Amino acid sequence: MKKKDYTDMHGMKPDELVKKARELKKQIKAERLTMQTKEVKNRRIAKELRKKQAVALSIARAKVLALGK
Repeated sequence: MKKKDYTDMHGMKPDELVKKARELKKQIKAERLTMQTKEVKNRRIAKELRKKQAVALSIARAKVLALGK
């Protein structure tokens, strides 16, 4: 992930981050299915998506805790 992605995520609200994490989860599922059914040259895509999802959820959790909800 690039530094710009981190700063963009820190600018989002927790609800938006959770929504983004859900979208990433769908992309991960689609990518894993593609890896099983077709020959994929770049197998790191799913790994990068998992990392982005983890960062989004971590930032969302930190923001929720900071708000005191």
